[in-house]
Amino acid sequence: MLHCLGVPFQPGFPVYLILAWPFTWLAPLIGFAYSVHMFSAVFAAAACGVTALSIRRLGGSALAALAAGLALAFSYSLWSQATNAEVYAPHALFVALMLYFLFAGPLADESNPDARRSSRAFFAASVVYGLSFGVHPMTAANTPLYLYAALLAFRISGAKSVVTGFAAFAASGALPFLILPLLSMRDPYLVMGDVLSVRGFIHHVTMGTFVGNQANFLWSWERFFSVGREYFLQFFVLGVVLLPLGLWAMRRRRRALAGLLLAALPTALLAVVYVKGGEYDMWLIASYVPLAVIAGMGLDAVLSALREGAVRRVAAGGLAAAVVVPQLWINFPLLDRRHDVLPVDYGKNLMRNLDENAIYVVRSDSASSIIAYLQGVEDYRRDVTVIWEAFVVKGWYREYVRRVYGLDLEPERGDVPLVEAVAFVFNASRKTNRPLFFNTMPHIPPIRGVLFEPAGTMFKMVTEPSKTIALKYWDYKYTDPDWMTRPARTHGQRVDRDDRGRVTSIERVPYRQDAIDFQTQAEINLGNVYFAGKHFVEAADRYAEALRLIGKDDGAIQIKFAESLYLGGHPRAERSCARSSRRVRNTRRPICISARSRGRKITWPKPRNGMRAPWRWTPRWRRRWPTSKAPGKRRGRRSGG
Repeated sequence: MLHCLGVPFQPGFPVYLILAWPFTWLAPLIGFAYSVHMFSAVFAAAACGVTALSIRRLGGSALAALAAGLALAFSYSLWSQATNAEVYAPHALFVALMLYFLFAGPLADESNPDARRSSRAFFAASVVYGLSFGVHPMTAANTPLYLYAALLAFRISGAKSVVTGFAAFAASGALPFLILPLLSMRDPYLVMGDVLSVRGFIHHVTMGTFVGNQANFLWSWERFFSVGREYFLQFFVLGVVLLPLGLWAMRRRRRALAGLLLAALPTALLAVVYVKGGEYDMWLIASYVPLAVIAGMGLDAVLSALREGAVRRVAAGGLAAAVVVPQLWINFPLLDRRHDVLPVDYGKNLMRNLDENAIYVVRSDSASSIIAYLQGVEDYRRDVTVIWEAFVVKGWYREYVRRVYGLDLEPERGDVPLVEAVAFVFNASRKTNRPLFFNTMPHIPPIRGVLFEPAGTMFKMVTEPSKTIALKYWDYKYTDPDWMTRPARTHGQRVDRDDRGRVTSIERVPYRQDAIDFQTQAEINLGNVYFAGKHFVEAADRYAEALRLIGKDDGAIQIKFAESLYLGGHPRAERSCARSSRRVRNTRRPICISARSRGRKITWPKPRNGMRAPWRWTPRWRRRWPTSKAPGKRRGRRSGG
């Protein structure tokens, strides 16, 4: 988005665009990606510095403030976002600035507060709070803190101070969003929302798509209890111990303590109930900032209890190091991205094997984002026209595609169901004689005369099935051969829902899981192609590789794997029993297979990364067939599934 100054998805993030745009001027010197990452690093460092200044303003020592600031800097979540082109690092800075200004005014526990200083501090905090809405919508969780500060400002400085602060908040919160229609009228490379009409603009800036869907706000006990795990992974043992000490040390600073709790607790609650956000541990960064202030005050209380002298200085330095060093020691191997080329490899593999001048319909955010970067910044496969499935149902987006790419998708029809929108895209591809690909199978009913043929991890829309297997679509390349085994923390999220949209389970996965799923889907698709062409040996190999990549039992793939062996796999396998004590998970179909190798040893791909083999086979020459005289039992021992 920054490269072309387009319109990001809801709510638009205009303040982020305004602040990050000057850093892109360094792109000719250090590259565009590094310049945007430098923006995140600078704002993350500033957030840690302002947090340390807040501790000093509350009366904490310089050593405690330095240790708390460094602990926040080396925490996993903030450190990861300091090297990522995302909004979480600047959001942390705005939260820290808001607390810093409020500690100088309404939240200052003084017997005779200065009304003028309190009014100015509340005005500055109002401006910061208003601008923060243009950085990340999670700032709405700080509304209780702002209202509490407004009540205190009214008592100290009067109604005029509060009215002035509210006016500053409204102006600073609303004015940045007015640049979105201007960016849209520039006809940029990417537009992710209708901001030219009044109704579309209001729907975009108020996040109508996300807020209006009640299924996005659900209660999950699994997610609720995992918040404690996330806090522990940020502060570790000593940091968690310092939190109750900080609460005890600030027991007399009631206003400041109440403000810190109002900044931390609503943020954590909103991150828990909004299950649409898979990166909720990154959403919690806004609560890590006030908690770091509390922990810093707890460290200051411990340091103050030590006796004066050389022993005190050594003990204080050792205690501060004990807070910071574990963070650096544990998180550095997880966040060292000097040789991390997986995102670029993943994005290039998404488009590498597409036909020339193809039309590519993408769905997931990870795929669309990396494709936008490669096309907009590195000019990779600019011949491919990328269409976003989430927007193609909208009339304004189809008008944008016709204006920018010259594809007639019938925008005059307005908003239509997805099946009609896909039909528009298919008709446009036939008129222009351009191949059409989908990065995932579209969730639409079958279309008469149209087939979705696997092409790598993609699906190619054709009218007649291909007579040969085009293996070029499965030609994927990775610069790092060990990309699957690199250390990583499971901080991504998979949410499974039922038919009513209710959350049934939440699984924590590493970020590289998208690339693993991509490779797994490619293996499954190739196995299906081989299976349909009656190449059962090759199909079994592909299903076995897919099971290895998944790393766990998958009933559907195991059934296809067993059927490939049974129908003439390598080696020949046959069904030896109709009933089995073991049933494949997620299916009621019993699987029981016995292999005949005729003296040959059966070999399959060896399991890697500590994963167990998907199926276990015993060569015939190793078998021992005991004789059973019990009536009603077959002679021999069944093996396999």
